[in-house]
Amino acid sequence: MASYPPGFVNLLTSQTGEYSSPGFENLSGVEEESKHTELKTVLEMKDKLNKQKLLEKLLEKPEPLSEMELSLKIKLMSEMLG
Repeated sequence: MASYPPGFVNLLTSQTGEYSSPGFENLSGVEEESKHTELKTVLEMKDKLNKQKLLEKLLEKPEPLSEMELSLKIKLMSEMLG
């Protein structure tokens, strides 16, 4: 038998060998879709917050900024305003 990382075997069902999503074992299709939509929304919010924090750090940083920092600052500002 192959050696799997700890916890990986728990993701596989013992009888069929199919993948089982953790936390979604007894959900109907609609409930599972709702959970995935909720998770996607949370991840998008987290991504937006990370970008805001990065922009705040770039705005607080004293000049001069490197070319990369300046282009990132402009890109993040345009994303926030657009």
